[in-house]
Amino acid sequence: MWYLVVFLCLLFASIYQLRTKKEFNKLYYALWLLLTVMLCFRYAQGTDYLTYEFRYYQGDHGMFERGYQLLAQIFRLAHMDFSIFVMCIGLINMVCLNRFIKRYSSCTILSLLIAYPTLYLTYFFSALRQGIAISLFLGLMLECLEKKKYIFYYLLAFVAISFHKTSAIFLVVPIGIKFKEKSYYYILALAGIFAAASRGPWFQKLCIFLFGKQGAAYTKHTSFFIWGTLERCVLFALIYFLYHVTNSKEKENNFQDLLYKVYFMGFIGNIAFSQYFGSRLFGGFKFVEVVLLANLIINIGFRLLKQGVMMFMSAYLALMVFKNITTYIDQGRYGDISPFEYPYISILNKERSLERAGYREQVGVEQAFNLEVYWALPGREWDWFIRYEND
Repeated sequence: MWYLVVFLCLLFASIYQLRTKKEFNKLYYALWLLLTVMLCFRYAQGTDYLTYEFRYYQGDHGMFERGYQLLAQIFRLAHMDFSIFVMCIGLINMVCLNRFIKRYSSCTILSLLIAYPTLYLTYFFSALRQGIAISLFLGLMLECLEKKKYIFYYLLAFVAISFHKTSAIFLVVPIGIKFKEKSYYYILALAGIFAAASRGPWFQKLCIFLFGKQGAAYTKHTSFFIWGTLERCVLFALIYFLYHVTNSKEKENNFQDLLYKVYFMGFIGNIAFSQYFGSRLFGGFKFVEVVLLANLIINIGFRLLKQGVMMFMSAYLALMVFKNITTYIDQGRYGDISPFEYPYISILNKERSLERAGYREQVGVEQAFNLEVYWALPGREWDWFIRYEND
């Protein structure tokens, strides 16, 4: 229920900011601080939290990229608990998000609302490595593009790649934004052809060769996700309409043009790889909507159109919150509960995780929250962290 309460607070505050067109810095920072505290103090929330916790103590043994390994190793050598490690990552994510929003958004609270359902609740809460990469892209790399500091952009891109291999797609952005929009239509047509042609096993083998285990995981299911593709098409159509039909003043903004091109590239990528891992590979491109869409909405000159768009966005974002929370309930094995009953669990009350129907099964021991007990069990003596702690 808490997640839905926070969503409603963001929604009502966004509507109020849209109507008054005032900054409301104190209200924005209060909401940003609330999201930051929730993110930094969470425990076992999201689909991958426990996997990362297990690998943090056990050692990932080459499973993750070098940048993430190095960061985790620094915290381990400093005898830092995983909760402190996650807290620092969450703070980095939120600082980068705040920098992106405060620097470029004309409706800051609305930008927080747009970020909440997927960027915040999925990538920041669960996908730790890719969450860092995306936050670097939004908070630092886009500014480098705006100022044409391409050397710094590519340096940051390689840092992002060291946390998640799919960040290699960021390398094409400085080239892609040089094309005129008309060229994107031809590339979009080619993307549709590629989507149809890449359903064979040859593409799965190529992804495994390029991305290793991640490529194997992303191409395991090759069905065409019609609802996901439809959702991206509808949202792109809205952004396309607002960008071209309204907001003539906003189209004079060079950074807004940059965001639109990046978003267009992400849409093309999602169409091309829709049945595989388009949403993960081009996630960073999609999340420029946090600022792009907020700026487009606030600059709509027709009151009825603005109200209609905001009603649509409210329904869309609410649907995404419910959909994502339902996924977390299913993948986290919380049992037969509704999104209204999905709990927020912090490091201060982590024992509540034991109430989950499948928590013990996931971790594999009776005292699942006490991971030191797990790694001290017979057969786990080889673990380097346990040996290090006993030295």
